[in-house]
This record gives sequence, structure tokens and C-alpha cells, in this order.
Amino acid sequence: DYSRSVPSLRGAIAVMDGAGLFAEDGANGRVTVVEDLTADLAVARLFKNLYEPLGARSCMVAPCERQGHWVGSLWVSCDEPRRWTPGEVELLRTVAERVWILAEESRAAEEMRQITADLQAAHVQLLKHAGELEEKVRERTAELSQANDRLQTALMDRLQLDASREQLRRRLASAHEEERRRISRELHDQMGQRVIALSLGLNALKAAAGDQETVARLLPALQELASQTGQDLHRVALELRQPALDDLGLTSAIQSHVRSWSRSTGIAADFQQSGYEDSPVSEAVETTLYRFVQEALNNVAKHADASQVSVILEHNGAGTQAIVEDNGCGFDVEAALRVSMPRGRLGLLGMRERLLLVGGTLNIESTRRGTTLFARIPPRRQDEKESQNSHSSR
Repeated sequence: DYSRSVPSLRGAIAVMDGAGLFAEDGANGRVTVVEDLTADLAVARLFKNLYEPLGARSCMVAPCERQGHWVGSLWVSCDEPRRWTPGEVELLRTVAERVWILAEESRAAEEMRQITADLQAAHVQLLKHAGELEEKVRERTAELSQANDRLQTALMDRLQLDASREQLRRRLASAHEEERRRISRELHDQMGQRVIALSLGLNALKAAAGDQETVARLLPALQELASQTGQDLHRVALELRQPALDDLGLTSAIQSHVRSWSRSTGIAADFQQSGYEDSPVSEAVETTLYRFVQEALNNVAKHADASQVSVILEHNGAGTQAIVEDNGCGFDVEAALRVSMPRGRLGLLGMRERLLLVGGTLNIESTRRGTTLFARIPPRRQDEKESQNSHSSR
């Protein structure tokens, strides 16, 4: 190890260019002793430039070895010519041997300190990354837990919805069966008796064919009975299916029903339609929307205490929508939907179930200033195809 520039030896040991003069001795493991640097011809030419500025007049140079190889020299000088004793020479040799060991140990210790510092820094970084990773794991776990909770909630809602729909289907079937029984009883009890009475009257009229007084007395009663029977048959037929749906289509049927309902209840009502022409949906959808308007108007007449009702029918790319809006007293929607459906009456739950059967939805908005019912049915190609087949056969 050499140094090209040595301003001072104070507090340090330096190896100078001149040490190269002693390289052969160092390589051979010998200690070089120079009693007078000015008298030694080999170094005299360097004295003025190197040794004299340092105040050196005599020196000893001992080799430093590592694993049997010369790696450097330890140089000791004196500011005047000196005869170095064998003890001093041996001491320098011993010191030179240990100096390199200490230098190696110092270098190894420094390397160890650097490795330790690097390991500590790496450990800090590892702890930091571990903390960040743990935080991400906690966040992801929380997200997964929330997603699982939402999934469980959605599953429970779906199960409840399925159970509710099944219950509504049973109630709807029960209501339909009850309606059939009512119509059957009405046909049997009222119209059956009137038909029998009409038949007996006709027989009596036949028997009294020559008695003008009896004929004049029986004929008005029989005519009234026949008229009442015809009216009852017409009413039952309307309850089963509105002929206007088949003859005129949904728009005219609803318009006719709104006009008739307004006359019978005394509640002002108006009807508007937008984009709905030539009945662009299936018969099932038409019937569902018509029944929805019927039931909504019935509820207004019974419960709303309203003075004005508007019925709107719309059709566009988003589907078909029927709206019934009144200015009545309003009601608690959630409470009304929780109430069990009365026997023989469809109500709000029945309206919702009817719409579900054709892929539709029922939305209700109600305040103290009135109620609005929205029946929405999305477009379905099958409905349109069915409608085209239906209308082509009319």
C-alpha cells in the first residue's frame, strides 16, 4: 500500500514512495535498517525531496505479511543518525507482524459494522413492509367480510322474497278460487233463480195466451226479469274479462274504465297516454296493466278521500309504464305492505304479484298530499311477438 502525497507523519504511519527502495528486503521478510539516510547512496538522492522535509535522518523498515505474502512495510524514523539496536529491530518486526493483523481485524470489524448496519436497515424495511402488508391484509379481510355480509344479506333477502312470492302466489290462487266460487254461487243463486222464474213465467204466459188481461199483467214482469238477468250476465262477463281489451285495445279500455269510474264515484279523473299505439305488448301484459288500473282506482275510491285522479299510460324503449296519481290523504306504504291480504281481495301485494308474474315492478310514493303508484314492465321480445300474433288474429 503506497501513498503518493504525505504532508505530515504526526499521529499517523505512512508508506512513502521511498519505501519502494526497501521492497526487495520486505519481499524476502527482512527488516531494513538505515543508520544515516544522507550517507546511504541508494536513498541519498531522495533525501532532499522526501526525508529531509520530514526531519528523518535514520530509519528502520519492517515487512508486514499476510498468509506468508508481503503486503506492506512499517517504517520508523529518527531525526538524527542512529544506531538501531537488535532489540529495537526485533520489536519493530514483532509490531509489524501484529500491525497487519490489527489492520485486518479493524477492516473486518468495519465490514461487520457495515453489514450489521445494512442488516438493521433491511430489518427496518422488512418490518415496514410487513406492517404495510399486514394493514393491506386487514383491509382486504374487512372488505371480504363486508362483501360476505352483503352476500348473506342479499341471500336472506332473496330467500325472503322467494318465500313472499310463494306466499303471494298461494294467496292469489286462493283469491282466484274464491272469486270463482263467488261467481258460481251468483250464477246459481241469483241468475239461476231468475232463469227458473223466467221459464215459469213464460209457461204461465203460454197458458194464458187467450187471456189478454193476464198476458198484460205477466209480460212487463217477465221483461224486467229478463233485463235484470241480462245486466247480471253482462256484469259477470266484465269482471271475468273486459271486452274492450279485445275490441279496442288497452288504451281505449283504460280510458273507458276511467270515464265510467269517475261517473260512478263522482271523483274527477283524467287519462293520458304517450307512445302507446296499437297495443305493442302481449295480452298478458295488457290484462295485468288493466287490472292494475282497476285495483288502483278501487283503492282510491275506498281509502284515499281524493278529489282528483290522473291515469297515465306510457310506452318507450325502457318498457311500458302505468301511473295512477291522486291528491288524497296518503298512507304508510311499509305498514300497508306488511298487512296480510284480506280474504277475496288482491290489494297492494296482489298488484305487486300480478306485475312480478310478467316481469314488472310496483313502486309506491305516498305523502299527506297524495299517492302515486308506478307499474313498470320492461320490454320483452316474446311479449311483442305474442302481441303481433294476437293482433294479427283479431
